[in-house]
Amino acid sequence: MTMENPHVVESYARKDLDRLISFSDGVYAVAITLLALSFKLPQVAMHENAAEFNHQLLLLDAPILAGYILSFIVVGMYWIAHHRVIRYIVRMDSRLMWYNVFLLLFVGLIPFATQLTQTYGDIPLSNALYAGDQALIGIMQFFLWYHASKGRRLIASDLSQNTIAVLRLRTAVAPVIFLLSIPLVYLDPS
Repeated sequence: MTMENPHVVESYARKDLDRLISFSDGVYAVAITLLALSFKLPQVAMHENAAEFNHQLLLLDAPILAGYILSFIVVGMYWIAHHRVIRYIVRMDSRLMWYNVFLLLFVGLIPFATQLTQTYGDIPLSNALYAGDQALIGIMQFFLWYHASKGRRLIASDLSQNTIAVLRLRTAVAPVIFLLSIPLVYLDPS
């Protein structure tokens, strides 16, 4: 029976975490990039003048711009929250990886959910689906952190209990807000 070198095992663990972080960053980056694809170029013929181009550019749809800005900020907030949590994780297991995969699944749906609200913002279901997607991202973030921190399973043993509790609370706030907003869209879709 041979014993594994603890430094080699630690090195593999760090590489696995680095891969998880890189994959996550890539999905967040793609989601943000896809948000920009909802913009349509102004339809101006090459022979028309610059004034017509300027006029058409100013006619860009306000809901599309508003949806882009809102969703960009939301994706950015979730990306920051992901990094805030993941920095304290020193090991991983398959359950953590699956929580992360499902979190990223819902991050990948943000461009679709955003387009729904941009196009059908007056229909409550489109806004409910957007809020539901955001809630699911937050729920997965919460479960990811809860799993990692419960019994200090995947985090450093010297991490303060206060930090663990604050991160649990912080990861729970966004999904609660988005879940509470779902019934409100049926009262007023805007």
